[in-house]
Amino acid sequence: MKHKIAFIGSGTMGSGMINNLVKAGFEVEFYNRTPKKIEGATYKTLEELNSDVYFICVSNDEAVKNCFERINLQPGNIFVDTGTTSLDLTLRLKEQCKIKDVEFLDAPITGSKLGAESGNLLFMVGGNKYVFDELH
Repeated sequence: MKHKIAFIGSGTMGSGMINNLVKAGFEVEFYNRTPKKIEGATYKTLEELNSDVYFICVSNDEAVKNCFERINLQPGNIFVDTGTTSLDLTLRLKEQCKIKDVEFLDAPITGSKLGAESGNLLFMVGGNKYVFDELH
């Protein structure tokens, strides 16, 4: 099943990942602090995002918290944090997702802009295996 994806952060790494998701046939909507255009994906505000799976790829804990608090997660959604987020915030996000009946994956990435563009990033994923398997 192809999930509808919301992607928060379309900077150096996010743009490449969004482009690859679009090329793979996923329906993608995205948010970035400064609006931009990505062919095949729809720009929306954080409050307008409405997807099954939410990926976040932003620069620091404060940005992650700000975005997380503004999106309208629904029971059954999946929230994936791809950033290098502090342990404290990761644990808070996990707990907030549990309260909202949202699945949470901690999935920091390593690679580069070229890795993001070519689809060759390494994700180090922590969370429920069945959620990972659903997305894999």
